Amino acid sequence: MAHLSMCVLCRRYAQQTQVVARLARRLGQPDATLSPELAQQLDQLIRQAGHSGPAAS
Repeated sequence: MAHLSMCVLCRRYAQQTQVVARLARRLGQPDATLSPELAQQLDQLIRQAGHSGPAAS
């Protein structure tokens, strides 16, 4: 855990992994919808990764 406290790249990766796991759990449900909170977190992660958004692909 000491490494995570010092390494910004690994902290970012850990955050991204948590958001992706939450999205996967949410989207695996029959009434799958993307909450505004998760949509905002996903957008923030995409911007942090250096992309302008979903249209950038």
